[in-house]
Amino acid sequence: MTFTYAEVGATRTLPLPAGYSHLRHRARIGHGPQVFAAAVDAVLSWRMHRASGARVEAAGPAAPGTRATVSLGVGRLRFSAPCEVVWAEEGDA
Repeated sequence: MTFTYAEVGATRTLPLPAGYSHLRHRARIGHGPQVFAAAVDAVLSWRMHRASGARVEAAGPAAPGTRATVSLGVGRLRFSAPCEVVWAEEGDA
């Protein structure tokens, strides 16, 4: 996949690059290591995306190099975006 922007991987460090719309959302989902592990699994298995109504076609879990197509909509009104995971981090919060 050829990326169409120069800032590939820029979300790994701050500040975020200028010229883009940045969205930050926080929600308390619980506390403790079991809740954290479940949240990690939801993100890396694409379940978080699917729960939002997106369709995800991916060859595997979210890991560097994994390619996916994420789409929203119905039938001819479906918008699809090819994606590639450029970084993922697992660890203690």
